[in-house]
Amino acid sequence: MALRESARTSALSSSPAPGLVSPGGRTKVKVARIYMGLPRPHWPKLSLNLEEEDRTYEEFFSRQKEELADVDFTVNILASKPEDIIQQPEKIKQADGILAIHLTIWITPILEEILKFKKPTVIFAASYSGHEWTYYGSLMKQEKGEMVDCFLTSNRQELVRAIRPFRAVHHLREAIILNLTTAPFEE
Repeated sequence: MALRESARTSALSSSPAPGLVSPGGRTKVKVARIYMGLPRPHWPKLSLNLEEEDRTYEEFFSRQKEELADVDFTVNILASKPEDIIQQPEKIKQADGILAIHLTIWITPILEEILKFKKPTVIFAASYSGHEWTYYGSLMKQEKGEMVDCFLTSNRQELVRAIRPFRAVHHLREAIILNLTTAPFEE
């Protein structure tokens, strides 16, 4: 009885820091963060300043250090045209996933360039960021959209949740899986 209680106490005392979703692992989860928007768009508003919008998202991420302690944003691009995506192709290829943040209307060509990397991709589309969200459902049914998920929300806290699939991919790559079955692997 004392041994069991001792083991339980030991397990509880070695629990991870609160808020950290996926403790452990040898390396951090690599995420390519790409903001998609056009300068002086007519939607969501003519006066939208992309750099200022980008800054508000960056401030949000900096306040989430505890929840994102196991995440390394290896790419950080504000893309206004498809050519902006290919600035860091090797870093994007090395990422566990791509977090594509939809800022304005007319970003489909940029998104199409992102999808060419064939990486798990989560699109974060805030309300009124543009009308491309009407395309996301059909995109996810196409071959090029097989690894795409979409968060249609203005709740920036959902950005933390949007990274979870990348954590899963990352931890599966690092995992050592033992098959202890004695059953044959025949069809």
